[in-house]
This record gives sequence, C-alpha cells and structure tokens, in this order.
Amino acid sequence: MNSTMIFLVLAACGDTVEPVTLPVPQAIRAVDAAGLFAWFPQDPVLSSVRLGGDPVRLEWRVDQGTWSYVEGVAGQDMAADTRYWIPAASLPGSLDTLELRLVAGQDASDITQPVTLTATADLVAPDAPLIADDILQIDLTLQADTLPPASGAIDLSLSRTDSQGDQTDPVDPDCLDGSQLDECLLADLLQAPVDDITAPLSLPGWHPVHADPATLQFTAGLWLDAVGLTGSPVRGLVAQAATVQLASMGRTLYWGDLHGHTNLSYDGCELPDQQCDQRGDYAAEDFFDNARAVGLDFVAITDHAEWERYYPDGLSGSSVDIWTEEQRIAAANDGNGLVALVGYEWTNRRDAPAESEADKYYKGAYEGGHKTVVFSDLDVPVDFRIGAPLSIDTTTKNGLSAYTVGSNPKTDDPQEFYALLDDAAAAHGNIPVL
Repeated sequence: MNSTMIFLVLAACGDTVEPVTLPVPQAIRAVDAAGLFAWFPQDPVLSSVRLGGDPVRLEWRVDQGTWSYVEGVAGQDMAADTRYWIPAASLPGSLDTLELRLVAGQDASDITQPVTLTATADLVAPDAPLIADDILQIDLTLQADTLPPASGAIDLSLSRTDSQGDQTDPVDPDCLDGSQLDECLLADLLQAPVDDITAPLSLPGWHPVHADPATLQFTAGLWLDAVGLTGSPVRGLVAQAATVQLASMGRTLYWGDLHGHTNLSYDGCELPDQQCDQRGDYAAEDFFDNARAVGLDFVAITDHAEWERYYPDGLSGSSVDIWTEEQRIAAANDGNGLVALVGYEWTNRRDAPAESEADKYYKGAYEGGHKTVVFSDLDVPVDFRIGAPLSIDTTTKNGLSAYTVGSNPKTDDPQEFYALLDDAAAAHGNIPVL
C-alpha cells in the first residue's frame, strides 16, 4: 500500500513541468543563398521538455507570415547539434526575411531575426609551392569560420591554363603522389566524406606530375550533412574558396639578362660624364639590387675579361682582382628570388679587312665579334677567364680609376679561345658553361 502511494506521488510529480527557456536556433546561409542550415546547441533544458511529453520542433516563417515547422527525423524530437536544411526554393518569400524559433508545447524560444550570416572560407596554399622535375608539391588548408560542428564532405577542382587552353575539371582528392595530373581529373565532382569538420581543415597533400607548362588554381567546396524538411538526409554546399596565388608546373618562363657590365670594366661607365670609381655609376655592388628592382629572375655579371685588376682610386691606390670580386659579389647576392650568375665578355680584337664597313664607333678594330661566357657555378678558377691581348697594359677613366692586365690566358683567335677553355677544363675539371 505504501509502495503504491509512493508510485502515485512520483507520477504526479512527473506530470508537473516548470516553464522552460528554449535555446535560440542558430543558422547559416549556403553558397549562393541556395538555402539555410539551422541547428540549436545541446542544452540540458531539452531533457526537461521531453519529460513533459512535448516534442521539440523548429519553426520558421518568411515575411512575418504563418509559422511552419520541421518535424524532425522520422517524427521524433529534433536532435540538438543536428543541422537542418531549409532550401530557399521551398520558401514562399525571401530568404532575407526568414525567422526561426524552437517550440515545445506552449513554450517557444526567442525568435532568431532575419538571417544574414554566411559561411566564409579561405583556401590557403604555401607562399611558394615547390616545383621540381615537373612535380607540384602543395598542401592546401581550408580555413573556415562560423561553421557548426558537423560531418560532411569536401570537393576539389582545378582550373589550369596550358597548351590545351583554359580548362576546369573536378579532381580526385585522394589522387596518389606521383600520378600524372591528367590521371587525377574526374568527369564529375566528387564529394570526399569528412567525419569531423573543424577549422582549419587540411586537404590532402598533392604531388602530381605534369610536364606541359601550366598555370594552376585550386578551388575547394565544403559540404555539410543535414536533415531535410521531410526528415531525409541531405548535403548542401556551405562554403567555397579558391587559392589566390597561382601555381606553375612544367616549363616556366623566367625573365633575366645574361649580359651586363659594371664599373669593374670600362664598358660599365663608358659615357663621358660617368665615373668608374667605386662610388660612381654602375657600381658592382648595386648590380644585383638593380636586377631585383626591375623584377628579373636571373642576371649575369659579364665584365670584359681583358682587364684583370681594378684600381677604384687610380693607380696610386689599392686594387682588387676583378674576377675574384665579381664572384664574391655574385655569391653574396644569389638567392632571395634572384639567380646570380658570373661570366665575362671575350672580345676578338683582330683588325677587320680594310674593305669592310665596320661600326665606326669601334673604328673597325674588331673582326669576328664578341662572346659572352656565363657559368652555372659561382666558384670558377681564373684559367676559365680568357681575355683578349691588348697593346697597352693600363687604361684609365677620367683619372679616377684604372684597369690593368695580368697573366691570365689571352687570345684573339676564336678557335684558340675554345682550346683554352678545354685546357682549363682538363686542369680543373669541367665547369658547366651555360
């Protein structure tokens, strides 16, 4: 008897439900305002509502019209932290005037005012994707904000410009490293499932191979799993982003200058009002800075090989070995976006035939032209620097600087020039000439 009375008291207490404050729904727009993802956070108060026997439902309206509602999955209570999908096409009015609330029995949450929140995402690639042997090595990170905890999927597509023109294709996010790029392209967009979408989301590292010169841009889409108005599972595109920086693969066009003079040779300050002293025009120390300033990718310092020592303050002052100085300055400036190269200009000084119409500026003094020699190494023995024989061993410029010859190899015969290069290679090992 006592037990029965206790049971009845418990039942009576269960039928008494205190008023509750329901959580306010949260929502976020899909890409191109195709619809809305709505959810509400886990809250202990929802358990109290269920004890009272009232199901929780999400209600919505547009233009302050009649409230409609999502009944939930299979007619059961709505689950907290589940995304519900309201497609814009199902609304009788504008998505801009959509309002949301939770309702349980006679209780209703505060109304979520017209929803304007939109998911944003940035697809971040390394500042300088590593490209070697036609292999693009790149890792993409999707940095998404304002997203609820969710499962979903990602997709990846690639826009490229190559010899075939402009193309945009879906990409297999799981394409294996070392695969040919064309093997990674798909006919239809593939949604690769992601169990736990958190920000930032790292996309698979890509190392595809593509020999054809191409400029690439990646685009990623982020999809959320949700429940539709009828309770069926759906998946909607909530955020999309593209890499801002373009990557390049295969052969690439680079800009540079393989013939340039400084004040380490007479041509570097040839005009009458220019000075060849160390503080004057075209100083060797400024050569590579100037190349960077105009956006070159590579540049070679190629002063004349006939002059071997440089006296910035005239013959009474100190001097430097020109070849050593050029290599020192090139080595100090190699890198940071610029490939610094070292070389020289060899001049054939044999007299031209009397009947030729040689350039009057050179007074007919040259036959056979000049040769620019550029090395791929920055440490080159002086035997590779072959000059032209001169009738004088000193030249000056405005009395401020001077150049002198020395004992380096010299010739004015093109065939002998190549033979001297072979001799240097035999003595020191082959130094690649570009």
